[in-house]
Amino acid sequence: MIAYRWSAQFGDPLYETWFDLNSENGVDIADVQTIAGRWNTDCNQWALPRAPQTAGLNALSLVVEGGPGGPVTATIFAQDVFNLGAFQLGLTYPAGLSVASVDLGAFVTQSGRSFFPLTEDDHAGALSVAAYSMGAAPAGPSGTGPIARVVFASTGAAGSLALTEGALSDITGQAITGPVARVYLPVVGR
Repeated sequence: MIAYRWSAQFGDPLYETWFDLNSENGVDIADVQTIAGRWNTDCNQWALPRAPQTAGLNALSLVVEGGPGGPVTATIFAQDVFNLGAFQLGLTYPAGLSVASVDLGAFVTQSGRSFFPLTEDDHAGALSVAAYSMGAAPAGPSGTGPIARVVFASTGAAGSLALTEGALSDITGQAITGPVARVYLPVVGR
């Protein structure tokens, strides 16, 4: 029921405050994953451990391949994530492109955890892609890899794609905000 309300904003007919669990005036992927991550558990069962909190776009990268007159492929990668349970991203694209297909990337499909995709294309240059997973087991994928692949048909007009929004959460719905900073300290003998 909550996945049906994904992307509903305050004032929309589908928006209801009790589905906006993080009180951001909209039902985002973190709200969906908070509920979906509890699927098939009871009230006394706690979810798996959470990753250290580290900013949505900082954990994503975009690779664009293809050229004028041919298909253009945008692959979105998650970087250094732990226990990925859901993601939401926004892409803008030029008028010379149209969305031909949207697929989940191998990083999520080969993880052993089932992800359910959601997409919303305004057909005017903005695409939202999201996916959520259900339950507390198995653990979500950890590391770096492709989470989504968008193929665009091209009419030959030039332009660029941009990643404009990014939100990642672990399987409990807690935000994953970017790669954890690694600090290396030298060990000096006495």
